[in-house]
Amino acid sequence: MLKHLLSLSLLSFFAINSYSQDWNQVIKGVASDRAAGDKFGTSVAVFGNYAVVGAPGANAAYVFKNISGTWAQTQILSTNVTRTEFGIKVAIYENYIVIGSNDNPTSEDLGFSEYSDSSYVYVFKNIAETWTEIKRLEGSDIQINDRFGSSLDIYGEYIVVGAMKDADIDGLDIIQNSGSAYVFQNNGDSWTEVQKITASDRSIEHQFGNSVSISGDYLVVGDKDYYRDPNIIEHVVLGAGSIYIFKNSNGVWTEQQKLIGSDVVSGDSFGCSVSIDKENVIVGAKQQSSDLNGLNPLINAGAVYVFKNTNDVWSEVQKITASDRNIDKYFGASVSIDNEYFVVGSVFHDNYFY
Repeated sequence: MLKHLLSLSLLSFFAINSYSQDWNQVIKGVASDRAAGDKFGTSVAVFGNYAVVGAPGANAAYVFKNISGTWAQTQILSTNVTRTEFGIKVAIYENYIVIGSNDNPTSEDLGFSEYSDSSYVYVFKNIAETWTEIKRLEGSDIQINDRFGSSLDIYGEYIVVGAMKDADIDGLDIIQNSGSAYVFQNNGDSWTEVQKITASDRSIEHQFGNSVSISGDYLVVGDKDYYRDPNIIEHVVLGAGSIYIFKNSNGVWTEQQKLIGSDVVSGDSFGCSVSIDKENVIVGAKQQSSDLNGLNPLINAGAVYVFKNTNDVWSEVQKITASDRNIDKYFGASVSIDNEYFVVGSVFHDNYFY
């Protein structure tokens, strides 16, 4: 589903002309109570006539509704917890909005129960045109600094949440920052955890769960893969990255395939962003440097890889780079696909001094 786009200070709504393939900006949106440091637009999601925009600097998320072609802010979502970076991740599907936070405690917080756990994910439901918090999600075995909520997505009756610094499997077999993902299923709005997912080859500092995306019976999880080349066990390649495909069979998600870009090398961050829709997976590699032929390196120019499912085998079918690729553009920092279209974020476009 087309749910994730990135903007850093404002929100622009676009509409496609029914008589052409041109996308036209219809409104520039800002928060009604905007203030310096709000980071409005850090995360955004859209489904149907609703859009949600995260502003983690303000610990808030803003709901916009398309009313007769005009997008208007209708609600501000927040929590009672302070210093959460609520809104750092957002997703929306049908009548549900899912919002991530970053409740990583500081030393002075450790004595307070409000901060005694790691991050939370909040579920809101549209009830009579009012988005109401109905559930706060947390992993069953989550610990401080596991970064639960570092990524999230929702589709149908499932929510998936990444915890890229989680270290264990059910409290056992501890491997530092190996990472995991938690799957929650809707059961009368209770959203109950039904499975914890880890990589079959989990290892130290892999940070599995760095990105997640779900569609139909397939789930994709990105892995920073810091300390090992996924193809050559003896070859240490820092930060190459990889993704894992899981398939749902009778309610159980099972790892189906591990993938890496055909020309990915150390530090490329392949899997920093992922998006799946039907038989296609889009994968960002924001620090990839080579062109389509593996030549003309430009540091951190970025690239995107397209994988297609044929008879339950996922294969790379295309590598894409920006038409104006240049150093430090981080093309692929965010991606999203819906049907025959996908979009790619380039977060440092034309700015080299952030």
